[in-house]
Amino acid sequence: MRKYVALLALTLILTGCDTRDKTQELQQQKLTLDLIKAQNEQLAATMKSQEEKSAVLSKKESDLNNWEKRLQEALQENERQKSAIERLQEQIVQEKIAIKTEGERLEVERKKVRADELKNQKDREEIDQKITAIREREEAERKAKGIVTIPASNYFRERAEAKRQSTGIVTTPVTTYFNSLERIMFEITIPDALRAYKFEHDFKGPITNEEFMEQVIKKNSINLPALPSGHKYVYDSIAEKLMVERSPITETNK
Repeated sequence: MRKYVALLALTLILTGCDTRDKTQELQQQKLTLDLIKAQNEQLAATMKSQEEKSAVLSKKESDLNNWEKRLQEALQENERQKSAIERLQEQIVQEKIAIKTEGERLEVERKKVRADELKNQKDREEIDQKITAIREREEAERKAKGIVTIPASNYFRERAEAKRQSTGIVTTPVTTYFNSLERIMFEITIPDALRAYKFEHDFKGPITNEEFMEQVIKKNSINLPALPSGHKYVYDSIAEKLMVERSPITETNK
């Protein structure tokens, strides 16, 4: 630019001079044109260089914008991930609190259940002791009265044997058939029904004769064979067996 100004000043000085030599004037004009052409070429080169630099700068600016956009997206993603992590951490804290609370509640319930089990066990032991005392008292009363109780299966075997001996009949197919049915009932069917009852009642057998007849015999549709007059079925809760009670008068008349 300084060179251009100097050349232009020189041209003006030369143009202003009073000269008579036309050739010199033409040379000055030519020089001026050359200077202008050179300046134009320099300006064109400068503009081209500036355009190239501008293009480079535009590309850099575009790249920077892209990087800035990616950076913003990465920051936003990090914020989302940070928020998700914070929510997850909060959820974990809440779950831990809930688990701790539930564990404390379960521990209280376990202690309560254990206390109830101990109480129930104590109650069962007291009931068993009372039942045993009642049974022992009933057994003593039966013995005092001469009443005899034997297992039902033994009772029917004894009756069958006594009947065969009194009639002189050793055996018959029909008698054998009915004895087999009675043995199956007293030795298999009733014990199986009693085991099922105990399985449903904490492995405890019936307490009373009425409970045994209702929950074991009647519930399983077991038809007990008829007994002679003066004989009756009784359930021994201690031995957990069905017995036949017979009075001494009947024993005498048998």
